[in-house]
Amino acid sequence: SGFGMLKDGITWSAIGLLLIPIISAAMQFVTMKISMKGQSNSSAAATNKSMMLMMPLFSLWIGFTLPAALGVYWISQSVFSAIQEFFMGKFYNKKLEEEEEARYQARQADRQKRMEEGRKRQEEIRQQGAQKQSLKEKRKAAQEAKAQKAKKAATSTTEAGRVGDRPYARGRSYKADRYGESETK
Repeated sequence: SGFGMLKDGITWSAIGLLLIPIISAAMQFVTMKISMKGQSNSSAAATNKSMMLMMPLFSLWIGFTLPAALGVYWISQSVFSAIQEFFMGKFYNKKLEEEEEARYQARQADRQKRMEEGRKRQEEIRQQGAQKQSLKEKRKAAQEAKAQKAKKAATSTTEAGRVGDRPYARGRSYKADRYGESETK
């Protein structure tokens, strides 16, 4: 560890060993800051904010207790990740946002289309209901007309035209005197 080397005096190697964990923690902080730049989700942002503070402190403590190679690895990994996040965020986040906006617009257009189709279906159903009602009214009118015709036909026949209870039962070959008095005499 770096603190053990301070007994012999401050040397460049002791300063380097002390700086490795500090630089490692600082680079992790910078990397996390860059990667959190594009996030807007409140619950994830709150969790990441606490991680942004705790992880560099944790790596600082580990960097002082473990061999310096681990700190050097963390520094190189953090630098690479920071550069990658910066360029990916700069170039590809805009493209991803444009694609997301295009998908959002497509979903909105699809939603509008479905709403219009739903309105058309509702209108068709309403019109069919109106047609059914008018068909019911037509049937009722036809039944009333038929009843009126039957009533008119029943009242237009005279007693002379009846044969029993059946009006118009005479037919074409009806002869009024067929069973009349002439045959019975």
